[in-house]
Amino acid sequence: MNYVVIGYYRWLIMLKTLAAMLVKESRVTLVIDVELDAKGLNCPLPLLKAKQALNGMEGGQVLRVEATDAGSVRDFKAFCEVAGHKLIASEEVDGTFVHTVKKGAL
Repeated sequence: MNYVVIGYYRWLIMLKTLAAMLVKESRVTLVIDVELDAKGLNCPLPLLKAKQALNGMEGGQVLRVEATDAGSVRDFKAFCEVAGHKLIASEEVDGTFVHTVKKGAL
């Protein structure tokens, strides 16, 4: 029985090591093409400003938006799904909501 337990732990360690290697290799530096400061603006202005910025961008370019409006999290998710853009990330950093959007090839 001890051999089974030792074999399990060796397998678990190998699996964790492999997972760590894959995560390390999959990290890609994301190039931000346009940054937009929408802090202090209330709904729907952060999304409208982002839409204007996206209209001036080419497909595949990346927009980073900083907003303080908590509703922007929901707004950006819905907008990207409807408009064909990819919401790469949406996170909160010290009370600021940071949205990273990759423009779809429209």
